[in-house]
Amino acid sequence: MLDKIKSMPQLSLTTSISEYFDWQDGMEEFFKGHGFTSVIKMYYAEETFDNDVLQWWLNVDDHIRTWGDMTCVLRRRFVYDAMNKAIAHPLEPKKNILSSSGSSYMVVSEFSCTTQFEKNASTNHYTI
Repeated sequence: MLDKIKSMPQLSLTTSISEYFDWQDGMEEFFKGHGFTSVIKMYYAEETFDNDVLQWWLNVDDHIRTWGDMTCVLRRRFVYDAMNKAIAHPLEPKKNILSSSGSSYMVVSEFSCTTQFEKNASTNHYTI
């Protein structure tokens, strides 16, 4: 199993929003049918972290006990923070938030993990 996880996309601090969603899709696909507990899912996910993300992750102050907690914190870092930067710099080119599987995601808002992205059928892009 570790050989397979080592071939998964790596998360680095330069990972884009769409790359994050592709990573999350890949992890969910990897977990499918294995019956992994949250702790085991978190272990395998950490195996895909580049050194920069691993160092950041080891300093995260949140009480993370489940895969859901972990993805919430990761989305805050890779999606919400990136969206804030895009809002702060509106003249930079916008990036579409797409995953290769077309999944819909729950994305961290400033207050919770319940802002949902919905796929626009005509443009195939995600919107809040």
